[in-house]
Amino acid sequence: MFSEGNPVYDAKSHKLPIRTQGENVPTPIKAFSDVDLGPMLVNNLKLARCDRPTPLQCYTLPLGLAKRDLMACVPTGSSTSAYLFPIIYHLFKNKPEPQRGTPALPTALIVAPSREVVYNIRVQVNKFTYRSTIKTISIFGGTDPQKQKKLLSHGCNLLIATPGRLHDLIEQSLVDLKNVEYLVVDEGDRMLDMGFLPEVSKICELCSFKDRHTSIFSSTNPQEVQKLATNNMKNFVYLSVGRGGGTQEMAIKQNIVRTSHYEKENKLKEIMENEKGKTLVFVATKQRAIHLCRSLYDGHYSCGQLIGKNHNDQVLEDFKAGKIQILVTTDVAIRNLEISDIKHVINFDLPRNIEDYLQRIERAKNGVATSLYIERNSGLVKDLISVLEESKQKVEGWLYSANQTRKYGGQEREMEEGEG
Repeated sequence: MFSEGNPVYDAKSHKLPIRTQGENVPTPIKAFSDVDLGPMLVNNLKLARCDRPTPLQCYTLPLGLAKRDLMACVPTGSSTSAYLFPIIYHLFKNKPEPQRGTPALPTALIVAPSREVVYNIRVQVNKFTYRSTIKTISIFGGTDPQKQKKLLSHGCNLLIATPGRLHDLIEQSLVDLKNVEYLVVDEGDRMLDMGFLPEVSKICELCSFKDRHTSIFSSTNPQEVQKLATNNMKNFVYLSVGRGGGTQEMAIKQNIVRTSHYEKENKLKEIMENEKGKTLVFVATKQRAIHLCRSLYDGHYSCGQLIGKNHNDQVLEDFKAGKIQILVTTDVAIRNLEISDIKHVINFDLPRNIEDYLQRIERAKNGVATSLYIERNSGLVKDLISVLEESKQKVEGWLYSANQTRKYGGQEREMEEGEG
């Protein structure tokens, strides 16, 4: 059973239910001043206008500073700052000299599932290692490996990498993980979905430093990720936020709206007519994001699009500042980005699995999540019903009917002419 942590409050995100399980779990902090972060990190926090820890950081900072292994089941977008500050603190404190030559011998390693996530982590690292001698290198597939090899030969303190490209560089003896004291596996469930867990397990084995500190972060808690934690960590603390402790704790009002493929845009605009707060709209592809954003803009809605690593940072900042009301995005583009005060999450395109659904809607905190359901989403209907029932929310009769149709091999009819 979980041992209940003291509730931690944040004026922007309201209450986040956080539970910990483990031996001698450090007491959560209430302010950055409750722990020693060193002058360099404290100064960079001030420059970044981070005046107080998030509810999650209240727990993870003392754990990381104490070098306690951690398995964390947390909402999408909240993990980076949770594990990053302790790593940066230890690097600042110990001042490891990056060794030039081959192979590169990093002191800290963060493994992430995609180049977009690696990029987003690197942005945060650059912000909080500002004006320091910490040498950070990010490596990922889909780009010229020669440039990355050259960078590695100049030395590396902190390495951020996708498992595939890292595995290749290890095989070529260009990276050696024997000196890794701080290891983070980010988005463990996404690694599982993408088939990377064998590579990640091998990477963990190669991080052979005796007193290694390991953290695994995941939005959901599948058995394969639990096994990864059990096999690679010692006396670890298990921490869960929100649904990690059960869907019944989700304070998000969930609406499932039945429509048709042809009526989705009109339905979205109808919903937005009564919405004044920050709204995040999820779509399946970059092309859909571009098209939908253009359609909303033509309809005089205040909107922007976020579609990949090379997204417009100004659009993101405008959305955070409230200058743009609607942000149209894909799962990949927004992954690992922290955005507060989201009042409404809309699944214009429902995802293929319930884990992604939960990751999306958790961004609404205590707000509203609306999903536009069409016939082709029938593969998700059983899990949707389970989530709604577990969180004690109303399940429409048509949703039960859709599940029965699917269960007995029937075929729902794609709705025409705005029916439903």
